[in-house]
Formats: sequence, C-alpha cells, structure tokens
Amino acid sequence: MVVPAYQAEKCLGICMTSILSQKFQDFEVILVDDGSTDGTAELCHHLEMQDARIRFLQHTRNRGASAARNTGIMAARGKYIAFVDSDDLILEDGFKNMYEAAERYEADVVDTRNYMKTNAENSEILAGKNYPITHHMEMEPLQGESLVPVDYTERMRLYFQYMLHAVVWNKLYRRDFLSRYGLLFPLVKTIAEDYLFSCCCLFLAMRYLRVPDGFYLYCENGASLTRKPKSERHLAMVLSSMMDGAAYLARYLGQEPFFAEESFRLEAVQQHWFRYCKRSYIYPNGYYRGGQFTRAADAVVKGVLRERFGAQADFVAYLFHSMNAHHAEALELLDENEKKKDRK
Repeated sequence: MVVPAYQAEKCLGICMTSILSQKFQDFEVILVDDGSTDGTAELCHHLEMQDARIRFLQHTRNRGASAARNTGIMAARGKYIAFVDSDDLILEDGFKNMYEAAERYEADVVDTRNYMKTNAENSEILAGKNYPITHHMEMEPLQGESLVPVDYTERMRLYFQYMLHAVVWNKLYRRDFLSRYGLLFPLVKTIAEDYLFSCCCLFLAMRYLRVPDGFYLYCENGASLTRKPKSERHLAMVLSSMMDGAAYLARYLGQEPFFAEESFRLEAVQQHWFRYCKRSYIYPNGYYRGGQFTRAADAVVKGVLRERFGAQADFVAYLFHSMNAHHAEALELLDENEKKKDRK
C-alpha cells in the first residue's frame, strides 16, 4: 500500500491504525512524506520503527500527491499496489477481499465502489461508534464479481456512463501490469491526476475486475490533500491541467490500435476529460456566471492561452468562448424546458 502524506501529523496515525488492523496481514506499507513541515516525517519514522512492514521514504520538498504516489510505485515490491490517502480509513476486511478476488481472476485491476462519509471523527469510527454514510459513489450495479469485457466499445460505454476510472483509492493494481506500460501519475502540477491514471488503466488492463463490496471510507472532514482555496491562480492551473491531461491520455492510449485506428475515439476520451474538469473545477468555483466567465477569470483564460498558443491565442480564445456561450445557452434552454414541465 502506498500512502502519500503531506502535513498529515494529526490524521496519519489513525489512518495507519486502520491499515495495520487489516485481517489480511501479508503486505507492505510505503509511507511517502511529501516535504511536510509539521511532525509528519517524525511520525512516519516512528511508525517504521514499530512495524517491519512499513517503509518510510521522504521528499526533501513538496512535490505533490502524484510525485509521492510515483515514488511509492517505483519502490513497491509486492504483487499488487493500492493507494490510501493519509486522512482516510480502510475497513478491516477490505484488502483481504480485494486480494482474494484479484487472485481468483488473475486481474490486472480490481475496482470496487467507495464510501464517502461526513460528520464523524476518524477516532470515533475506529472505536466502533456508528457513523453516517452520506454518499455512495457506485459503479454500474452488480450482482456479483464481473470481469469487464475486453471489447473496447463496452469499456467506452462504462467510461462515459459510470466513470469507473475516476479515483485510484478504491482499486487494487497488479504491479507488473503498471510496469509493463510504464504507468505513472502525471508529474506536471495538475488536477484530478487520479482520474487520468485510472482512465488509462481502464483501457489498458486486459483483465479488469469489478466487485460489488466497498471497503474505503473517504473522510470528507479530513485534511484532504486536494482541498485548497480557489482563486484566479487556481483557474490558470485548471486550464493548464486540462491541456496537460489531454496530452497524458494521448501518450498512454494513442499507441493502442483501438485509438490509433480511429482518432475520434481518443478525442472522445479527451473531451470527456475536458467536461469533467469544467463541471468539477470551473463551474462550482464561481469562475463562470451567467453564460460567460467573470472579467477576472476571462483575463486568466486569455493569459493561459497566450502562453500556450502564442500568435494563435486570440483565435483559440474566440473558439473557447464561443463554445462556452453555446453550452450556456443549451443549459438555459434545458432548464427552461424543465420548468415548463413542472408547471404543467
């Protein structure tokens, strides 16, 4: 298991208790301190001294969750790799079930649903107190374990309809599968790097297994690595990430015959990535209002496009804004139609 930790002094100990309490005991834990300035490194060192299954690695500066996970992947020695965020918890029989399923099917990837919870402290959960599950993120409803067909058309359907790829911490990855494709997380500063990594896994894995039982508690009240204040600087990073993410998808998927034979297939995957970024990182953060970007956000958009496209930036900006205006008009029309239905 790879556990990236940054400024995680207050939550890492409880996370590690849930991992070390697993019914399945034959595993290693790679703790990667990503340049923390609190007591995270000291805690990691203490944990390593207490349990021979733990290895502690350290970045001299903060490089981000992607780099920390990559460090863990390259250091891993086990047959399988899983990722656990330092402020989340694992149910005690979670990895036992995942490992046994992977062995039964010789799976490259095992994918299950994940739980999200709020209004409960991690320590209370470990103490056995009841806690509310406020949201379930689920794949296509399953009656039992199921291998995803190798047929890429079916995988495209699952990609668009159920987003099986969206996160990494509800999955188990065979290490030699990752090595075969050289799969690592994107190193550029980006958003939703887990989306990109797991999307590639969905299309590259020959044996992609889905199981119905969840095991992961995503703690919304924790100090998540992804929760940072939003600003115009954040918007610039989002826009750059959208372009970098498209290049990442092309790098890993572009050589696959299914995508190489018909370019529109890769373009469809990339466009889904763009829509995901807009829906998750642009619309909710107030950059886009009333069918257009705010004045401050518009200046950021044009700045990023100038940096990327130089002399062609004005034309790209025109296309970009035209697309957004058309999308906004379509949303307004859809909303008006729904209101008419409600009035009938």
